[in-house]
Amino acid sequence: MMLEHPLLSKTSGTLDDVEFSVFESLVEKLKASNADQIIGLHQGKTTFTPCPDVRNWKDGEFELAHNTHAPPQGIKSLKEAILKEHINRGRHDFTLEQMMICSGATHGISMATQSVLNPGDQALILSPQWLFARGVFKACDVDVLEAPLFLELCKNPDLDIYGYLKEAINPRIRLIYFNTPNNPTGYSMTRKQLQTLVDFCQDHNIWLIADNAYEYYDYSEDGFIDARDLEGGSEICFSVYSFSKSYIMPGYRVGYVISPQSRAKDMKKRGLFSVYSIATPSQFGAWQALQTPQEKLLVQRNETLSLAKMTEKLLDVPHCGFSGGFYFFLDLSRMGEKGIQEFYNELLTQGISLAPGEAFGAGMGNYARLCFTAVDSDLLKRGISVINDLYQSKI
Repeated sequence: MMLEHPLLSKTSGTLDDVEFSVFESLVEKLKASNADQIIGLHQGKTTFTPCPDVRNWKDGEFELAHNTHAPPQGIKSLKEAILKEHINRGRHDFTLEQMMICSGATHGISMATQSVLNPGDQALILSPQWLFARGVFKACDVDVLEAPLFLELCKNPDLDIYGYLKEAINPRIRLIYFNTPNNPTGYSMTRKQLQTLVDFCQDHNIWLIADNAYEYYDYSEDGFIDARDLEGGSEICFSVYSFSKSYIMPGYRVGYVISPQSRAKDMKKRGLFSVYSIATPSQFGAWQALQTPQEKLLVQRNETLSLAKMTEKLLDVPHCGFSGGFYFFLDLSRMGEKGIQEFYNELLTQGISLAPGEAFGAGMGNYARLCFTAVDSDLLKRGISVINDLYQSKI
């Protein structure tokens, strides 16, 4: 007699309508293309050399031995180095107790969400967004709504953000998530725009998660600004940082969250009861990365901007304006739905990939994301040339 499975909880189905990463199928299609050269422009990565040096370390070089459990909130010497970095940049209105070392930004966003929301609450994502954001919130049993603020700002930087958000919310929304410089549009919010966002959240008792993964690649006039550093921001904002982009170490899975003081103790518990602590070698790598000479980081920053300028000059496809990050968000709407699918497929047969727009939010099917840092400049030029020719043939 076959035994019946135990009844599933409500939360067991929260991810049923969330797709796996689109990157998996793209990689398989690129492999199957048999193209002479693969030009993968779909994934957010760079050709830069990682900042840390993977190795064991001598006794006394770092606070803990490589096989020693780290404290749940993070190794103190790493946290002190992060605080020093913030002080050097003029951003230091927080204590070590408010800082939580996490397993990449994904883990940090998940902990912050669980710290302030109940199952069934709603979160508003300011889209288009990092492609895994919706899944992270859904995994926390949170209902997700999206508002395409960044597309609207690309069209009209003088948009009344307060009024726009007022139209987008309802009484169940208790948290807003955004990332700037924005992945995928390349738009960087100004100080005034960020202050309006903070003011809105304060006025409506809404928590804020600021995903700051691309902080070091903000080329806007104002430069990078953390929402928590603005008036009223520190009380409501979880600021999430990653070592993946600035220090070229995505495989280390290490980042950190600066929490409002009122949630610091809870965040420490969530770190303890989710992963206990981040691997000590990963934290050593992050500690090493923070000792990277500023000259090296500046080279990365300048090379990224140079690639962005080259891409913008060469691209014939309409796209959002660029002021930060690694991406251009291409507007393919003139091709129509059928033409867009043909466009993707024909690119793949030539060994070239873009990230489909629907991965970045609802209603983004007419767009595609191009990562201009994923390959060297020669391959990038070749890829853009093919993209331009194919686009012109479809419109």
